Amino acid sequence: MNSTTFATRAVVLAGLALTTALSACTVGVDKPGEPESLAAGDGSVTTAPLLVGSSDAADTGCSVVLRSAARPNGTTGGYEIDWTTGGYYVFAGSVDLSDAAAKDAAAVGVAYLSGGSWYDVQATKSAGAPAGFQRYAFRIANHTVMSGTSTTSLMRYRLELAPYLRGAAGGRLFDHNRNPGAFDNYVLDGSDSWAIAEAPAVCPGARPQPQSTLEFKSGFTTEQHAGLVAGGKVHVSYALDRLPQCRATHNGYPAWGTTAFVRFLPGGQIVSGKVNAFTTNNGTPTNDAYSVPLDVDVPADATSAELWFHNESGAGNTCDAWDSNFGANYRFDVLRTPPAAPKWAGSWGSAFSRAGTRTEGIAEPTKVDDYVRDRAAMSIEADVYVPGVTDAGVKPGLVMAQVEFAVDGGAKQYAWLAFEGRVGNDYRYVWNMPRDVMSRSYWNTYAYTFRFSTDGATWFAIGQGDGPTGGAPRTVVRDASWCATGWPGCP
Repeated sequence: MNSTTFATRAVVLAGLALTTALSACTVGVDKPGEPESLAAGDGSVTTAPLLVGSSDAADTGCSVVLRSAARPNGTTGGYEIDWTTGGYYVFAGSVDLSDAAAKDAAAVGVAYLSGGSWYDVQATKSAGAPAGFQRYAFRIANHTVMSGTSTTSLMRYRLELAPYLRGAAGGRLFDHNRNPGAFDNYVLDGSDSWAIAEAPAVCPGARPQPQSTLEFKSGFTTEQHAGLVAGGKVHVSYALDRLPQCRATHNGYPAWGTTAFVRFLPGGQIVSGKVNAFTTNNGTPTNDAYSVPLDVDVPADATSAELWFHNESGAGNTCDAWDSNFGANYRFDVLRTPPAAPKWAGSWGSAFSRAGTRTEGIAEPTKVDDYVRDRAAMSIEADVYVPGVTDAGVKPGLVMAQVEFAVDGGAKQYAWLAFEGRVGNDYRYVWNMPRDVMSRSYWNTYAYTFRFSTDGATWFAIGQGDGPTGGAPRTVVRDASWCATGWPGCP
């Protein structure tokens, strides 16, 4: 900034405390909801940020943050010029407010320094903000640099930006999330082509709560899908046939129940909940039991978790049974943060032969006939690369691997992929298609996509493409010879 501007700005910021709290700039609620635009007019004269005796403050906590700014291109070539304001070059960009800040903000805008004077522009609600933020777009079309300015003068031109949110009482909270100095502004000049680029590492979008799944399956096997993460959530699934004992009834109705216990260390927090329920007949419970999951929040200080299960007979019967890994409990590490996200997936393979051996690649569509139905393998494989995981050993429990499929355009369904092993720096997973279901139920097309995650929230998928969605799904289609009595068109 120039010396004149600096002199007008507060040197004693102790009173302002450079706080991110909205109260520090006397932000109040003018009306319920979100600010739609700045009250000041486009290009209005304003005061410099952080004046002595003002209620301005600096934000370093991601309440308000400039995402980008630049000269937009014109419709007929070159950069956009606004002739309605006298032929000024246009500068435009976006500012994000955190969801929390937007609740208490009356307005959002950008103060800008041009030609030695400070001006103000309104910002209006727009789309494209990352999770946890709300986006506002601004357009500066007055008091910048005029069309026809010589190249020498243009190269000397400097534009400073100071995005802010305003409270109902008039205080302004200025963005200092990229600028370390208390008096620093964003600067656009010839050295950077009059642009401020995106900085993804600054005030990134809120990451969804990490999710993981623990499956306690029949046959006393256990599968983990994604690492347990401090501050995340774990989904516990329990096969009731692991504890078939002690199932008393009362007057013919079930009285027993199975409870899961989860203890987190080092804090010792214990969470418990029922993992069984009973089907009902017009509201009356039957003895037909089924498993229900238990969702548990992982404490922020947890480094490990242990689980065990208890079945009580009920109805005054003292019989009970435990599933606790022979008293040692089932133990799992808790990570501080999720592993890196999957970076690549591919190397499709398939096995639709009597030998059941892998064939590289897979036809699109893949047609299956009565020979495959009765005598051949029916599986599809793919590989995934996760930096720091698949290239660092064999820990498949850190990766979620699923097939997302739909039958004849119906609702999406999900199934876990089976871990096949490590191949080079990748993990290989297989989908053994549900032959028994496909043989019983009429179908024409299975549309499927494989997807992979390390946090249960962000996915890398592969279908006919790859990326967050995987592109168009791949397909398996039924040959006319794959038939069953009673199916349309079948003998």
